[in-house]
Amino acid sequence: MGLQQVSFAVCDIQSAQALQQRLRAKDLVVGLHPCGSLGEDLITAIADSDPALLMVSCCIMGRPWAPVQFPRQPLSQLGQDLEICLPRSALKMANLWAPGAVPEEKIVTRLALRWLLAARGWHNESQAPDCTSLTPSMRGVTRSHLKAGFASVARRALELRSLTDASPEELGQALRWGQEVSVLYRRLELLTPLIGEVAEVAVNLDRARRLEEADRLTLLGRMFPKASSPRNLAIYAQPRLPRRSKKVQHQQREMQYLQNLRHAHGGEAQAAKAGER
Repeated sequence: MGLQQVSFAVCDIQSAQALQQRLRAKDLVVGLHPCGSLGEDLITAIADSDPALLMVSCCIMGRPWAPVQFPRQPLSQLGQDLEICLPRSALKMANLWAPGAVPEEKIVTRLALRWLLAARGWHNESQAPDCTSLTPSMRGVTRSHLKAGFASVARRALELRSLTDASPEELGQALRWGQEVSVLYRRLELLTPLIGEVAEVAVNLDRARRLEEADRLTLLGRMFPKASSPRNLAIYAQPRLPRRSKKVQHQQREMQYLQNLRHAHGGEAQAAKAGER
């Protein structure tokens, strides 16, 4: 590509020292959607080193490869003093929220699957294959299963949990329950973006505060429109510039005052010459 000064390296950011050893003072670390605990690891590594950081957080609920402890414990000292520990239910709202309407059939399918699994005695979704934040987990269920209908989705979900296929009667009961509850579910979903956004802002404020406590100049704001991505809260942090001494500040004010006087007198002299002419 002709970029001779660019190099690539593999580094495990879960080890703060491993990342710090590769960074230099004027580097900019960019974290684009680090999931779950990876965002915490990145903040911790940067807080104890010199480079700047630009990070857009993602999946604060966590992922199988970046799990988050429940309730989430604050990183910053201020968060610890205020005891801001977010429960799983609040973090889950941030993961579930996304712009745009969710098709009714998808909601009914998930609710029907929830009823079916509960009827089979499957209540602890943390045991699901590669479980994520969603309940019930749809991991392993592909688009082809969804297109084929609920029977195909149910067969695949039960297979992943080593459960036997559902009977037509079970499938019918599950679908009827999903259709009845979906109306109530849609009303309750009106709260999801409100709770989810508050939870996401709280996590990012805690992360930003951790960097401020490490004497970093830190900013938090929207990186791009929500229509592009619901995960758009960006944290920017850089080392603070050395503070100027009072003597230096006084000298600089005097210099500025003298420059202003010079410009003012220069303007008056030019006006006088123009009047003489």
